[in-house]
Amino acid sequence: MRLLAIDATVEVPPTLIAETLDRDGVVLIRQGSLTKLTELLDPWVAPADHPHQVTTGLTIITPRSSWAGRPNEVGFTQSPLAPHTDRSLDERPPSLVAGLMLSPARAGGVTILADGARVLSDMLRSDGIAAVTRLRLRLADGRPGHRWSRSAMD
Repeated sequence: MRLLAIDATVEVPPTLIAETLDRDGVVLIRQGSLTKLTELLDPWVAPADHPHQVTTGLTIITPRSSWAGRPNEVGFTQSPLAPHTDRSLDERPPSLVAGLMLSPARAGGVTILADGARVLSDMLRSDGIAAVTRLRLRLADGRPGHRWSRSAMD
């Protein structure tokens, strides 16, 4: 298993994962397997439950042919997803999300990662606190979710 910095060229030793995550927010994994990823993460993280998990800390995303409109299940189809933050509406969201692609998508499958703290910081700087406080997460059924609060940034 190869661990790479965000530019995908610099190898990251396992002893520097925490430092790299702190600096870049992401570590890329190449030639990984579920067993090797589990061995890497087990000593320093506890698995978080997910409503669609097959076992504690493991959710297998296999595209379904249709979507019944149930909350949070469009990610299990071949339909595009709107920008989102995994598990952000949980009272205690996981501090680390790991993804492992076991087989490549036939088409699409592009993931774009954004540094939410930087986005908020840039918005504060350019548009002020009023713009940021108008941000509101929505639950899958359209109901309002948690509002962002200034204390979350401190």
